[in-house]
Amino acid sequence: MKWAAGSIWKTYLISLEILLKSMSEKLQQYRGQAKLVNKRLDTSMNKIGDYKRILMQLGSNNVSRLQQLISVSLNRGSSARSIANKITQSIRGLYSPHVGFTQRDIDLAFLCKSIGGPRLLFTFQKAFGLVSERTLRRMTRIPKIFASLGTPSSSDINHNISAFFDPLVKPLPEPLDPGGTLPGHVLMFDDIALESKCRYCFDRRSVMGLCREHSHNVKMNVTDFEVLQKIKEALSLDEKDEKRVCIGKNATVVAIAPYARREHYFPVPLILSPTDGKEKWESLASWIRILLDEWALHEFGESKSGPVWAIASDGDATFRRAHHAICMEKSLDPESDLGKILCGIPGLNVQVSREGISATADPKHIFKRFATNTRTEFMVLQVKIQNEDVLNVLAPLPQVGREAAEQLLDPVDKQNVPKAVSLIQHLASLKDIPDQSKTPSAQIRRRALEFIGQFFAYFTFPFIKPHMSLGDQLISLATYGHIAAALWLESRGQCMSSQLYADSQAVVKNIFFTVARLQVTNPKHEFFLIHEGSDRLEKLFADCRTLDHGRNFDIRQLSEKIGVAALINSTYERNSDLDRGHRRLNLDNTFGVDRVNPKSWKGNVVVGNVKLRDVWYQGQEAATKVIREYLGDDIATKHDFKKLFSNPDHDLLRPEGKDKYIGYSETKDQLKNSHSVLSQISQSSQSQNHAPALNHLVRKGPSLPDFDATIVDSGDISDDETTEVMIEEEEEAADNFEDQLPATFTELLDDGGPDETNSTLKPRHTIPVKGKEISIDSLVSALATKHWKRVTMRTLRVQERALEHLVGPSRIGFLVNPEDYQNEAVVKIGDLVAFPARVANKVSLAVLEVTGFQHSESRKVSGAQSYDELIKYGSQIHVLGQILHLSCSAIAQDGWEWTRRYVPLQNQTNISSKARYSIKIPSILMRPLNPSIVTQTSAALHDRLRWLLKNTDLKDAIHKLQISLDLNNTDSIHLFHAFPNIPSSPYFPYCNNAGEPTLDLELPKHLKFGPRFQNRKLVNCFMCEKELEVQTMRNHVGVHILRVMRDQEDPDVKPGNEIGAEPCGFCGLDGCSLRLSEAPTGGLTVTSSCIYQPQTWNIKSAARSTPESPCSNVPIYCHLCPSTITGEKRAIWKYNTSIHALIHHPQQHPSILDVLVPADLPGEMLVASHISKDEERYMGILEHKTASYRH
Repeated sequence: MKWAAGSIWKTYLISLEILLKSMSEKLQQYRGQAKLVNKRLDTSMNKIGDYKRILMQLGSNNVSRLQQLISVSLNRGSSARSIANKITQSIRGLYSPHVGFTQRDIDLAFLCKSIGGPRLLFTFQKAFGLVSERTLRRMTRIPKIFASLGTPSSSDINHNISAFFDPLVKPLPEPLDPGGTLPGHVLMFDDIALESKCRYCFDRRSVMGLCREHSHNVKMNVTDFEVLQKIKEALSLDEKDEKRVCIGKNATVVAIAPYARREHYFPVPLILSPTDGKEKWESLASWIRILLDEWALHEFGESKSGPVWAIASDGDATFRRAHHAICMEKSLDPESDLGKILCGIPGLNVQVSREGISATADPKHIFKRFATNTRTEFMVLQVKIQNEDVLNVLAPLPQVGREAAEQLLDPVDKQNVPKAVSLIQHLASLKDIPDQSKTPSAQIRRRALEFIGQFFAYFTFPFIKPHMSLGDQLISLATYGHIAAALWLESRGQCMSSQLYADSQAVVKNIFFTVARLQVTNPKHEFFLIHEGSDRLEKLFADCRTLDHGRNFDIRQLSEKIGVAALINSTYERNSDLDRGHRRLNLDNTFGVDRVNPKSWKGNVVVGNVKLRDVWYQGQEAATKVIREYLGDDIATKHDFKKLFSNPDHDLLRPEGKDKYIGYSETKDQLKNSHSVLSQISQSSQSQNHAPALNHLVRKGPSLPDFDATIVDSGDISDDETTEVMIEEEEEAADNFEDQLPATFTELLDDGGPDETNSTLKPRHTIPVKGKEISIDSLVSALATKHWKRVTMRTLRVQERALEHLVGPSRIGFLVNPEDYQNEAVVKIGDLVAFPARVANKVSLAVLEVTGFQHSESRKVSGAQSYDELIKYGSQIHVLGQILHLSCSAIAQDGWEWTRRYVPLQNQTNISSKARYSIKIPSILMRPLNPSIVTQTSAALHDRLRWLLKNTDLKDAIHKLQISLDLNNTDSIHLFHAFPNIPSSPYFPYCNNAGEPTLDLELPKHLKFGPRFQNRKLVNCFMCEKELEVQTMRNHVGVHILRVMRDQEDPDVKPGNEIGAEPCGFCGLDGCSLRLSEAPTGGLTVTSSCIYQPQTWNIKSAARSTPESPCSNVPIYCHLCPSTITGEKRAIWKYNTSIHALIHHPQQHPSILDVLVPADLPGEMLVASHISKDEERYMGILEHKTASYRH
């Protein structure tokens, strides 16, 4: 059908066709788009599947080195499927990415190897893809410290600074504010125990391990076998031989550590030097000065790391003296920034070195010395304190108990810091615990210990109480310093030694100096007191001892370990997030605190918040308050700090005046000479080349083992080639080199000498011996002491104990448990006893408070003794104690009350408290008393208890003493001279209210020693009544005596006057006592109650018979008589020997019954009593009388 032209239907159909065609085209387009979307969807789903596969792989497997694998794949443009395939291969161990390691990777592997060991590194390398050991060796360099071959030199110091402060090893410090200055450092000195053997240094081809004091006596560089032979010979020389050398017992380690750091404050070693402990302070000061100069000039020293502010040691006397010489060279400049803060503070010593360095000590060593001081005998003014007293005070405390108290007082481990701190804390707690003392003696000693606890706590608590602010810490230290000064001025070294005083005051001074320096540097700085001293070296030593199973080491092992330990700390400084820090951050209510760290500190320690002058005055006022409370108003008034320190020559280090530094004996001129010597040394060291020895920073070539002594074959190492220390796998214990070493040098050589044909040093560090190449290291290691292998126990290692010297722990030897004497009467510490004491020309009763017992042949002190043993005839036990001052009681009638004071034994006030208030008497002189206790209700609570002694009890004691001591016997002169001689004072003898002595003993005539006549005084002879000089009376009376002895008539004797049976050689009468004793200066001293004994008389010249002075009648010892009750020999007059032997030592006649004859005389006595014929002739004895007597 055709449509007409222009038909509407035709037009309509064409439009439909066009629409259909368009729709068809769109459908085709949509179908194409759908296919593309489906294809893209499939691709995305595949990718999602790959990602899910990766997630599943990561979720179910530990993929080693995942970060490196993904990084390499992404850099190569790998797809997710490719990455997933690589992960699958890595899980199966078929693939490992080959890519460079970052510094952090190397650091992680190094920490793993050095702390955990090679097996742990291998495990982590397989498990987590850490750097392998081989790669670690190639990429890690350990700084090597050169142990000094002799006295530390500039080259050694230069090398060590370069090795450890290179920025590649240790990050450089940064100031608190950009462009600011760096805070200073403390230079720390301490010794660490070594195994006494030599080792070979491959770098310097030298022997090391010999002490620096004597190593100059031998050649150290090993060029041939003869060098080792000479060292061996020098080691075997006698100690007094000047050419002798010895192996160092300890190593002096010098390290430097920063102040004002909350983190990464570890010390860095600068010097390692073996020593035998006999170095003179001059030598020590000289190389310390060299070290200071080298640090100031080295490019990695003061300019980039910061200056030295302080020098610290552990309190060794030699170091103390050397530090004093260096750090007392000049006064601080008042116009300097530091001087404006510190100068003018009264009592603060402002002497410093030429650079402004001050000396200090280690606070923890002072804690230990506080504890040692408490465990031994000391005085608090008049009160004598022993460890028995401390035990009695600590044992009742609820948190202590007797067993714990005995452990605190046990001196077996003096290096135990927690025990020392705990002891101080418990003593300090006495102030808050009610006093339950049952006796006046216990009460006064508890009060003294309460004071000691407060006194020591003022120094200790600022270091262990984390809630104290810096201001509170400084106030506490200033309080301690002023109390210590007052105690020293009052009792010198009886409460604390001069060395302890000097070291503790040096710490106080340096802390104030350091705070002022930080204020000048930047007031925002924090200062942690725990950084004071040398204690941070102990952490370095601990790292060295725990790097492997070998707690002990020789000098080479120490040098290797100390390098590794320092690098561990530097690695943690670079990677702070890897360091766990300190575990215990809460120290509240903790006893025995030792390790306190900055993160534990809660108080505000910003230096800008403190005004030093204000806290100093507050400490001064607090000290005066404590002194007034515990020691009395008189002591507080006597030692007025404002008045004392108004003189600039008086300060805490020298409270007695100008240049009288406590703990040092040098005069001002000697100090000037010391400074002059040090100045010359400094100028000499500065003239040397100070270019850093960077070429010795590391070792290259074949690697050395890091933690053992395995010998290294270094044949490929040339002299000018630097070496590198790399980490190497440790050997098994069965292959330990030390176990393979020979016992002796001779054994190593197998009785053979060096090869005569070629004994020179080989390039491979060997020497030919009997045709075999022997390692020089083996030869040198055989140079050791007999017992070189130290024990691992710290308490024995510091005593230089070897394995052969193992001993058990000690006990508190002088505390005696009274329960050991349950079945007998016991006198113990704290009891009161009476004894006779000489005062002027009288003997008076004294009351003694017992503080111990000591045998004359031993220094050991016991706390209790059997009463029977004490009064046994000939007892050699002495009673130690203090004499009580008694006064008439106002409470009890006819009673004597203790005033809580002690009787001074000497009137001089410039002697020690112990010598002034402590006494030792023979035990046979004492008699126990039974006192009662009264309470003074008007007195303070801590001052109420008093001893009360009845007058009748004291009179009864006098009566018993006179009977038991048998004073009526002329032999009692020996006892009389055993009576202590006490000067008359307001405290003794005891007087009644009228001021009259009422407790005197009645003395017989022979114990009354009146004033002697002058030698030329004219007196009458008791026999012939002739007037003669006293000095000639003995010679005259001898004639009368000898005539009677020879049965010769004496016409000069007046009727009624008779020579005694055993006449006195001075007067001729009976009844005069006689004592012969050895004088302190030598010779013999004669003591007699005879009034005719000359004031001056020489027994040695009197015993010689001459025509002018023929009489040789002098006192001699009787070897037949038993010793007196005091253990002395009895004396008789020479002319009385025969009659004395007949009366006191008769024996039966050998042939005639009932006839007694004198005993046979010992040879010594026979010689002493011999009278020559010439003497008898000079004395007017007829020859036939002499002959008759001799036959």
